[in-house]
Amino acid sequence: MVKKTTNDFTIRPKTEREIRLEDQLRSALSALRDLSLIRGEFVKLQAERKVIEIVSGLAPGPDRLGIDIAKEFKLPWAEFPADWDSEPRRAGFIRNGEMAEYASRGLIIWDGRSSGTAHMLEQLKKRSIPYTLINFSE
Repeated sequence: MVKKTTNDFTIRPKTEREIRLEDQLRSALSALRDLSLIRGEFVKLQAERKVIEIVSGLAPGPDRLGIDIAKEFKLPWAEFPADWDSEPRRAGFIRNGEMAEYASRGLIIWDGRSSGTAHMLEQLKKRSIPYTLINFSE
């Protein structure tokens, strides 16, 4: 009796869990790429002696990453949390103004969609504060 083998196989549809896991993996890989770009830009600024303190609004994402970088490079950092309890609609914008008043240079990490980051960029421009923009919308 001859045993017959085949390379034919049936492709079954992916489960929702498999799709979610693939999306999470893509997001994680994208975040690692983004993190590498951000760290690289920071290292360039640090080499030029343009970074002496990190200013963070404590928002999830790049703001928190700024504190991690400050710790890694043993730099001081200033925290500017938004007061959402007293100003639920304007807290982020108020905080951005305070950070712009405090900062002497900006490193802006933007996805091209965040209105809060767009506002921070406007605040720096309004005060003629130099900045580096890393735009992930491209």
